[in-house]
Amino acid sequence: MAEKMLMGGNVSGINSEEQSEKKGQVFVITRNKAIVLAIIVVAIIIFVGVMSGVLSAKKARKDALDEAKRDRRQGSETASSATSATVVTPTEKTGPEPWYKIRLPENIRPLHYNFYLDPYLEQNTFQGNVTILVEVTAASEFMSYILIHINDMNVTRAKVYKQSADTKSDTASPGDEVALKRTFEYPKNDFFIFELEKDLKVGKYVVRMEYKSTFSSQLNGLYISTYTNEKGENRKTVEPRCFQAKEMGEHFLMEEERRDDDVSDGEVFPKKAQVFVISRTKAIALAVIVVAIIIFFAVISGVFSARKARKDALKEIQRDKRQGDLSGSTSRSVINATDATTSVISSPKPTSTAGSTLAITPTDHDPKDLKPWSQIRLPQNIRPIHYDLYLDPDLEMNTFQGNVSILIEVTAKSEFMSYILIHIKDMNVTRAQVHKVYGDVKSDTTSPGVEVALKRTFEYPENDFFIFELKNDLEIGKYVMYMEYKSTFSKHLNGLYISTYTNEKGQKRRLATTKFEPTDARKALPCFDEPAMKATFSTVIVHDTEYTALSNMPVYKQQSLPNGRIASHFKKSVPMSTYLLAFIVCDFKYTNATTGVYNNITIKVGTFIFTFNVQSIFLKLRVWTTPAQVSQTEYALGVGKDVITYYEGYYNLGYPLPKQDMIAIPDFSSGAMENWGLITYRETALLFNKGVSAEANKQRVAVVVSHELAHQWFGNIVSPKWWNDLWLNEGFASFVEYLGVNHTHPDWEMMEQFLLSDLQLVFPLDSLASSHPISVDVDHPKKIKQLFDRISYSKGSSIIRMLEGFVGREKFKEGLSYYLRKYAFANAETKDLWNALGEKAEMDVKTIMDTWTLQMGFPVVTIKRAGSDKATATQKHFLLDPNAVVKEPSPFKYKWYVPLTYIFQGSAQDPKTTWMNVSSDKVEFAWPPGKWIKGNFRQVGYYRVHYEDDNWQALIAQLDSDPMVFTAADRYVPWKTALNSLGFLGGILGDRRGNGYFQKFVRSKVKGLADKLGWKNQKNDSHINKYLRSSILRAACRSGDADALSNATQMFKEWKSGQRYLAYSLDSSKIRSQDAVSVITYVASNPVGKYLAWNFVQNNWKTLFSTSTFRLTSLTSGVTRFSTEAELEQMKAFFNRSEAGTSENARKQAIEKTQANIEWLKKYEDIVTNWFKIAVVA
Repeated sequence: MAEKMLMGGNVSGINSEEQSEKKGQVFVITRNKAIVLAIIVVAIIIFVGVMSGVLSAKKARKDALDEAKRDRRQGSETASSATSATVVTPTEKTGPEPWYKIRLPENIRPLHYNFYLDPYLEQNTFQGNVTILVEVTAASEFMSYILIHINDMNVTRAKVYKQSADTKSDTASPGDEVALKRTFEYPKNDFFIFELEKDLKVGKYVVRMEYKSTFSSQLNGLYISTYTNEKGENRKTVEPRCFQAKEMGEHFLMEEERRDDDVSDGEVFPKKAQVFVISRTKAIALAVIVVAIIIFFAVISGVFSARKARKDALKEIQRDKRQGDLSGSTSRSVINATDATTSVISSPKPTSTAGSTLAITPTDHDPKDLKPWSQIRLPQNIRPIHYDLYLDPDLEMNTFQGNVSILIEVTAKSEFMSYILIHIKDMNVTRAQVHKVYGDVKSDTTSPGVEVALKRTFEYPENDFFIFELKNDLEIGKYVMYMEYKSTFSKHLNGLYISTYTNEKGQKRRLATTKFEPTDARKALPCFDEPAMKATFSTVIVHDTEYTALSNMPVYKQQSLPNGRIASHFKKSVPMSTYLLAFIVCDFKYTNATTGVYNNITIKVGTFIFTFNVQSIFLKLRVWTTPAQVSQTEYALGVGKDVITYYEGYYNLGYPLPKQDMIAIPDFSSGAMENWGLITYRETALLFNKGVSAEANKQRVAVVVSHELAHQWFGNIVSPKWWNDLWLNEGFASFVEYLGVNHTHPDWEMMEQFLLSDLQLVFPLDSLASSHPISVDVDHPKKIKQLFDRISYSKGSSIIRMLEGFVGREKFKEGLSYYLRKYAFANAETKDLWNALGEKAEMDVKTIMDTWTLQMGFPVVTIKRAGSDKATATQKHFLLDPNAVVKEPSPFKYKWYVPLTYIFQGSAQDPKTTWMNVSSDKVEFAWPPGKWIKGNFRQVGYYRVHYEDDNWQALIAQLDSDPMVFTAADRYVPWKTALNSLGFLGGILGDRRGNGYFQKFVRSKVKGLADKLGWKNQKNDSHINKYLRSSILRAACRSGDADALSNATQMFKEWKSGQRYLAYSLDSSKIRSQDAVSVITYVASNPVGKYLAWNFVQNNWKTLFSTSTFRLTSLTSGVTRFSTEAELEQMKAFFNRSEAGTSENARKQAIEKTQANIEWLKKYEDIVTNWFKIAVVA
């Protein structure tokens, strides 16, 4: 307050100016205030003396160490001497400095303003000072600058201080002043810039500024307003008008000095108050004496402290020389492992601070200066062997704490042997230690051996790293890391998070659950969070007595704790990747069964693998859900039991764990997650209510259960080395899921449905120039999450299906079994699978399949007659828009090894095969004269086929005369294929002049079958017939069939507004956040709802972006079904002004698809419209 009075001038008029002139200028102060002032002065003297001593000692110590280092190196470092604050105005852009940008840097945020304002209404001026508490939240490339907005203002003083204490709004004790190189303005963007001598650290600072200005001449900023009072006098008021960005929210404490010209010269203090009156001259003399005492005390303290510190430092240097420990270290600050506990934010330069954990960002980019934490990947010479994890979640407080002991092995030397890196995210590490292990230890972490001395521990949030920096280099061998930590449950549906449900009593119940794939295990425990870093896990979970704890392995012991809770101890796991870990604390119920044919015991001796089969009678299968829904688990239990038995035989490898749990989670971001031994599902993917749930839901449960169980072998027993081979996991499981369901339900025609659900759905996406190869180099977690798309799943499964087709089913199974046994409990790459399959099939599988995995897209094969009895086939990269520019380079120049299969008229069940390769433009083969040819037998190949007009006409004639050659007229798969293609036309013609003819055409084709199938399921209906009914009736309704619409309207009596339904998607109490994207895309799939959904997404993007991160790709592709220039420009404008997140690729694809649709309409709209017009009339 004293400082503010000094800066603001006279306050509250103790005596008027006139009185001061007559009687001499004096200061008046009460006795109590004089005593307080004296105490403050003494405290300042003591404080300054102590601080002077500390700083002098620190400087002397540093100087001594620097002298010693200078003796051992050539050259010297020079520091900038520009320390005064100057005001300049850059006029030309010279680089990417932050003041050239309109927006403030996002990594510096204000927390609190102390604002003092002194307006002079008559003189039309004001002055003031402001003290701002700011926080540097993250490192950036401009850490030596602080930018703040000013406009039409004269800054007379500007300083920056480092905030030493953890404070939320206190700016009165800012700590050490930060040295400034200069201050300057950039008026173009209204910036005042502090340029610092040294980079900012992540943490809190105080910015102080004094300034003067005049009131604004416009009705904005701080301006004068006038009015006339009852006496007819013209009066003035001050009107502040400003705009505050929500994202820069802060606290304000404002003091305004007001002058009152009518204040009397009456008594200022109570009559009995004892006061001191001192003249101005004496006050100045007294202030000089006090300042002199402070300076004298500071100098004396500094001198003695500096002498002692220098002496101690020189002794330390001599001792280090004798021990040989001075190896270029720039600091001798000692951080004991037990001290390096607090997770704090620090600077861009790695500075040791005793007793603290820093968060740093290196600023040097010279490769020789790169540190391991600046890399995305973990160092590969340190591998985890075993984790002992103790987890204590508090569901009511929304927090959890834990500790983990990790046995690691240093397998080789590297250039960074004094560092250990581990992943953490959104976590406060409270203790960190490292111990050296002696002897051959495989998993024991309870007797770790000798503690290793740490120089410091710090964080690097950019790459989610927690770093141990050791005093001495690591040795090759084993160590134990011990860490204690605290955190809060994730706000998103990943990491360790809270899900809720309402029980039958109407009570809201909570459960803790996990979703770690791909990179979110680090949110629940410190770990080596890469798929290749496999290790075993022994887990203990603490929970309340009414809850059950689940994890990957069975519970072998429960321990009652003094606080009344239970600690559940789980058996040691097999070696597994961190993304497959799972922990759940819930009050669910389950149904159970036993399953399995045989288990295997696999023993590795060097490069040899021995596998023994033993009878599996103890594999327990359980399906969990909320107590009220437990009856809906029976179907999934039956499917799971049969599929596990089938997979054990198919892989010729037994299920390796003693139990398999499957659990329905009320809030879950994806369909399911294949956690080893504890698969988590969305409720709709696991529960089936017989007599209530739709037939489609029954198939979905069977497919998802089969998919996740397939992963227990392919993905869990053998995992990818890195995420560029994600497709190996998902593509393979997406193929084998059809085999599993086909085994349990052979009448469902699952192998034919593959064409609808995967092959035909991925073709449009992979025909875009913005597609991507199956195998993609990725590093950042955001890019990894983008790989969970239809390319990895559907294209992956399609090329696996094609591979099985040309190597043969039995050879394919032999190769898979060999692959799984060879790499059991380890990691593999795509080439390892190709080599294993090639060895069993006796062919070069790798050379063939590389053309399908290492380049995007697929070919269209064109077959033409060459003479009377020959055919030529050529291949070309198929693009939805032929004019699209492909920017992605291809190592094979967009040529493929194509297994071209074909049949001729008269021998439809006798397919031939001819190989097309990357080196020749065409292949020739026999084609009997007078017969049609059909390529890609059963659509096993991942390619399209095109013919000359004569052959197309011959195929059409065949369908007209005898359709049974190809398929039955009322079968589901061909009908669904046709309706999917017509759906494209319906979407693109929806608001065009040809839509009426199109709709009439569709009605004419589906009317007869719709009437035949009816609106009710029959007792003898097959599963596939129910699917057909659903598709045909939907097409009838969409094409405007009156009878179909009447029936649908009667069945759906309560119509709900699409707008209200969309609004529900943002209210998790009505529609769970996991289902929000599905709701919006379903609305968008209707021609009327398309624009409604698009506008809704634009207006609510920020909310959807924060709650649906994992499904932004589906959301973007679902609401961007456009075909006009206006829609394209609107879409681009929205994409430019909004953050993409994980939808970056989807946005490129949406633009490309829209451009292709525009071109399609230009070329074919008139042709198609006329065709439908003629067809309808006919």
